[in-house]
Amino acid sequence: MARFDGLACHFDGLAYHFDGLAYHFDGLAYHFDGLAYHFDGLAYHFDGLA
Repeated sequence: MARFDGLACHFDGLAYHFDGLAYHFDGLAYHFDGLAYHFDGLAYHFDGLA
């Protein structure tokens, strides 16, 4: 378990979190919430500016 809280970066097992730009990688689920980008399994979602 590594934590760097200067930019709020967390790596726990296979779960990666970068909260500066709201980036989350959990298992096979990828989330980038800055532009509402989501990759979950084989499902790709890009919500852009909607």
